[in-house]
Amino acid sequence: MRPFPFLTILFYLLVSLPLFAQPADHRRLIYSHPLTSAAPGQGETIYNIDGEFDAVKGWNAEHTTSQLQIHLAKPLPLEGTLAVKVTNFNPAEQWVDDLKLHIINLYSRIYTNNKEIFDTDGSWIQIRTGSGYSTMPGRAGFKVLAAARGIGTRDEVTCVEDYLWRLGRIYEFRITWTRERVYAFLDGNLMAELAFRGQIEPFKYLLIGKDNLIWGYCAQPGPWYFDLRVYEKGEAVVVEDKVPPAAPNHVTVRPLAVVR
Repeated sequence: MRPFPFLTILFYLLVSLPLFAQPADHRRLIYSHPLTSAAPGQGETIYNIDGEFDAVKGWNAEHTTSQLQIHLAKPLPLEGTLAVKVTNFNPAEQWVDDLKLHIINLYSRIYTNNKEIFDTDGSWIQIRTGSGYSTMPGRAGFKVLAAARGIGTRDEVTCVEDYLWRLGRIYEFRITWTRERVYAFLDGNLMAELAFRGQIEPFKYLLIGKDNLIWGYCAQPGPWYFDLRVYEKGEAVVVEDKVPPAAPNHVTVRPLAVVR
């Protein structure tokens, strides 16, 4: 006797579901910066070390020593999403042999050597690349690391090691953290998922480029980072348009969307 078609369809739907729930819907913007200068916008402090600001392109990690530190005015929520765009980005061409190259780092504490956070209740998330995260010439991936409460909670995974990059493209990295999981996205596609349970210290420091770890953890030289945003739970806030209506026969030119 053949199984009832509805039961067959239901079975396939169930086995195709993800193992863990997908991240929360974070739409309310709580922090943003174009990264075109070190000028604070919301009471934060920005430190530029061996990098370059451009009024159009954003912040450039020129050297392995380049680092952009953002000390936020207040801690981030215990659930949120960080997004940043980058171009001139190809880790397969911008590697430095035998070094681990950092891209994005979130911390609840910051030290001259951030290994000091390991034996505390501090929390962190890191995305790094390097020659060890590749399956073939011309391809490159990442390691994503997260710890909700000290080194005993650290989880890590290597991902997208066969990705083919283009220097002229614009990419967007997103990191979403909840009270249970961390999700890392590239252009909206999930590339890594990690355990993240027990965070008690919220994030307050964002490092792009070089991390404050021991020798061997450097910046990936070359990329331009821009359009940094942080969201929390909730709907997007609609700002009322204060601009008066255009006169008759006025033509409004809208900016073109970026084609990726």
